[in-house]
Amino acid sequence: MFVKKGSKLVAILYFVIAILALIFAIECFEGYGKYLPSSSWEYTNYEYYGGDAYTGIQHACTDISDNVVLVGYHLRHMAHLLSDCIGHILIVASLVFVTLGIKSLKPVTYIEVKTDNIVNEENKQSEN
Repeated sequence: MFVKKGSKLVAILYFVIAILALIFAIECFEGYGKYLPSSSWEYTNYEYYGGDAYTGIQHACTDISDNVVLVGYHLRHMAHLLSDCIGHILIVASLVFVTLGIKSLKPVTYIEVKTDNIVNEENKQSEN
């Protein structure tokens, strides 16, 4: 089954895809925080136990903990930026599909091209 360019089925399909892209774009902007775990992103306090090895071990663990928190914070920030970028791409895609849907509603017009003159002119040039 072939579908004509001016078919309403094609236009409806484009409009449905545009609506779905817009819904996903809104979800990218609004629903970002729903899927990430809430965390306080607090750093660990340094403790001093005197001049023994426990202080060095605790400070090393604190440094590791702070680095993990920092990496998590940056990953969350990058995920937020990626979500915004995908949302913008989906909005542009939605506008493109709406435009395609509107264009596909226009009736198809055919242009008749006569090739007799072209063939005759080529024959005349080859004879000369």
